[in-house]
Amino acid sequence: MVAFKHLLTFILYLACEWLFCFLVLLPFIAHQWAPLILFACLAVIHMLLLGSLQKLRHVTFAAFLSVSVLIGLAALILFHLSLFASMLLTALLTYFSIRGDEGRSVERLWRLIVLFAAVVCIYALFTPIRHPSALFILLIAELAAALTLIHLTSGIRGHVLLLISGILAVTACITSMIAALLKPAVTFIYDSLFNFIVKPLSYGAFSVLFGWLNGRLTPHANSEIKRALQRSSTEKKTSMQEIVPDAQANFNFGLLFGILIAVLLLLIAFWQLRRINMSKAKKNVQDDAIKTEKIPLQSAPKRDRKPIRLSAPKHTVRRAIYRLQKQAKKVGCGRHPYESLQEWLFRLNLNATDRLITYYEKVRYGNQELTASEQAMYLDSVHDAEKQLKRLK
Repeated sequence: MVAFKHLLTFILYLACEWLFCFLVLLPFIAHQWAPLILFACLAVIHMLLLGSLQKLRHVTFAAFLSVSVLIGLAALILFHLSLFASMLLTALLTYFSIRGDEGRSVERLWRLIVLFAAVVCIYALFTPIRHPSALFILLIAELAAALTLIHLTSGIRGHVLLLISGILAVTACITSMIAALLKPAVTFIYDSLFNFIVKPLSYGAFSVLFGWLNGRLTPHANSEIKRALQRSSTEKKTSMQEIVPDAQANFNFGLLFGILIAVLLLLIAFWQLRRINMSKAKKNVQDDAIKTEKIPLQSAPKRDRKPIRLSAPKHTVRRAIYRLQKQAKKVGCGRHPYESLQEWLFRLNLNATDRLITYYEKVRYGNQELTASEQAMYLDSVHDAEKQLKRLK
């Protein structure tokens, strides 16, 4: 049950991630809605690669970056996306991989929903996308996946989430109607501002500037400039007649943005690896400092003092978890300082994780006592977990 829940949350998070990636890349895809099935294939490949990485105990940032680069290359070579779209997809996948479990928190999922809705409204109003109403179908799919994930991770009751999802769905429908009504008005206002204000002002400013510069020139310099311009215009006409009309683009903006994103990815990877190396070096220095502090003081008077030790908790339930943590530390899969008990047990993938968490939180945070049968079941679960940890040696 725990493994199925973990797999379901993993799939839902990837669904939210890939829906957002497809939405962001939609204006940069030639056929727009046609490659949706191809994106689904890429998402399945990405899920399988990340699933194989999660089975490893120690996964570096370089492994996640390699997976993102492979998906970007597959999108570029196999599915014929543009270089800019492939690089942008690689950047988005790298960002979501860096966030990791932090991105699955309730707060970040709500932010992702709000950002998704904002991008949908902007695209519906300002970008030339075919079938803009399909954007709101994407929004509803994102809402369904994100709210289900929030329900599984936070434990919010189902009827509350149904109420929230209903409100958000109605809001999405109303927003789609408003966007459909406002798009002609926004286009008219934009064209009016550009044609009647921006264009005349820019032409007038440049005319005044060129007139002032022309007045500052001598007659001889003015005639030389005119002859140079006439000569360049005639050369341009003859060269344009020789060029085939299809071969025009000598400057590719997509290639430029792709190179910039690639450089940005390399900088992010370098910064992340540097931070990891610095944290490891700091940890080693702290360990060495702890070892060198153990200096016997011969001049000090001998006193009958026992060394201070952190004793195990007195309560049976908490003492069992304490013993389980010590045994896990011996086999190399101990609990990290930043991990909660629930995250640590999910990472170990034990059989009785739900029962251990439920009974422990009942005692630790609920200030309640277990019945005799519950305590027996709890201790049996701890005993089974210890057996599983022994097999990991």
